[in-house]
Amino acid sequence: MKRIIVGFCLCVLLIVTACDNKTAEMKGKYISFTASIQKDENTIETSIYSFDMSSEKAEKIYTYENRAQYPIGVYDRKDNKVYYSQNLVEQDVLYSREDGIMVYDVEMKDVSVFDDRFLTVNYIFPIDDYIFVGGELIEEIKEFNRGIKPYLVDKQSKDIQNYDWNDELHIDNLGFNSATKTIYAAVVPFYQLYEQETPESTMYLFASNFKIKPIKEIGRKVVGSIIPSDDTYLYRTEDNRHFKDESDEAIYDATAPLEEYEHLMGRSVYYDSHNKVVYYIDGNALRKFDLKDHEDYLLYSVDEGPSHINNAILLSD
Repeated sequence: MKRIIVGFCLCVLLIVTACDNKTAEMKGKYISFTASIQKDENTIETSIYSFDMSSEKAEKIYTYENRAQYPIGVYDRKDNKVYYSQNLVEQDVLYSREDGIMVYDVEMKDVSVFDDRFLTVNYIFPIDDYIFVGGELIEEIKEFNRGIKPYLVDKQSKDIQNYDWNDELHIDNLGFNSATKTIYAAVVPFYQLYEQETPESTMYLFASNFKIKPIKEIGRKVVGSIIPSDDTYLYRTEDNRHFKDESDEAIYDATAPLEEYEHLMGRSVYYDSHNKVVYYIDGNALRKFDLKDHEDYLLYSVDEGPSHINNAILLSD
């Protein structure tokens, strides 16, 4: 009888230890996501959320009326501020859809213009003392220099730190690894976007020292998604339903029926390689899929009328 009790206690201890280890792994990590809600025919309300990875609890941080071309935003938990895209021009014939960047101070409950130099904002997230912006500057568009390019905006001075970038290139997709502070981007020649054939994709690495280098030739394929995976990245091309690592190995069974992984093909956020779990967006919900037991879990759902999660990113304090 004593052996049974001791064995049971050891099992419980192992389970508790495993849970504690998993919580420790996720400590300091959170998913910032932006959701838009159709309030009525003329009003779209947008909210920025923070989902804590260790407690698996979501918190609504800030809500505002959206006027952006495509509303995206991010919660910087370290500075307790929200950065988001917003149309800054009410009446302007040439740039009536000018999307700048607003900042909301959560503690002071104060909102102000952070940057008004952009026409388009496709990506936005914090990197230390900077805000990374993947977008188009108004001044460059006036010079007919188009394409989504990378910029670092100093949080304090608002000065722009330019990467050593080829202006003929365009960022087609992008993923950020907050653990290593590196960016992985699928880049294509801008002029090829107007050709009938699929553009030539190349994976680039943006290191924390602001250096950029090509790391992988993808070929004439559309990179549908790039997500961080602990100390590296995963990517998926639209002609293949499987996420691959940098050595082109699929992270799950390539022979499995399509319906088992169909819901992961769109908007994955993070792959926890230690626990074999994919975090992803499904419409208005944040979910996770356990690759070990093929179980799908709802983490949070935006249930405030017709709604949709626009962007999500894993960040660290």
